[in-house]
Amino acid sequence: MEAQQTWRDAELHDRANSIAKLQSEIERMSAAAASASSQSTIPPDASKIVESAYLFAQYLGYPRIDELIAGFSVLHHACERISPPFNYDGMLEVIEGLIEVLPPSAISQKVSQCRLFHYSPIHLLVANKGTEQRDKALQALIDGRADIEAKLDKHDQTALHRACSTGNESGVKILLQARANPRALSNGHSCFDLAKKSNSAICQIFDDLRVKKREECGGAGRCFCNLAKHLIFTSYYICFHVCCIHFEYVSMYVAL
Repeated sequence: MEAQQTWRDAELHDRANSIAKLQSEIERMSAAAASASSQSTIPPDASKIVESAYLFAQYLGYPRIDELIAGFSVLHHACERISPPFNYDGMLEVIEGLIEVLPPSAISQKVSQCRLFHYSPIHLLVANKGTEQRDKALQALIDGRADIEAKLDKHDQTALHRACSTGNESGVKILLQARANPRALSNGHSCFDLAKKSNSAICQIFDDLRVKKREECGGAGRCFCNLAKHLIFTSYYICFHVCCIHFEYVSMYVAL
């Protein structure tokens, strides 16, 4: 009960003081879990990050780490609390621990807070401008095989659309490196269309991507042209020799 009250205080009162209280409470809970492991849901051989994940689930009142309560999973809560307005310390470790113990289907699980929106953890992470911690969490989700093409709502908004619309420059770079589809459409708008409204630096990222693709295609095109020229020259060469041989045979026939 005391731990749950500390969690509520962290959400409602001064952030810095609440985080300090929360960290001390986590340490107290960790010590209690170590001394009474038979009554704890934390596996006895759990690593530090897995232990953090289970402790966070306990704080939220989740009886199981893979359950949904009020439409949100523990991973959704962690991705939400690593972002504004919370920006909690220690959430990266919690997210990494959850990715280690949850199946890939849970890592990409979409839950609905209302009829229009179906949030996945990756959508929550890119909903604000990136920081070092959130970028690491995003990369951890991608490495954990999260579905980067999951659609947010009925308008088919992917994580890349959301990152572009919120001006999350670092998130856009990470998603593009993970081969997110930049040509996907959301309500008729491309990722570039959304970027033009929010962040000129993101537009530059897409411009650089186009130049890179053009150079790659240009290099492939030059190779293809050289191959075609070689094949045409070879064909002419063969045809010439065939014609010469045929002419010799005709000349021999006429002479006879």
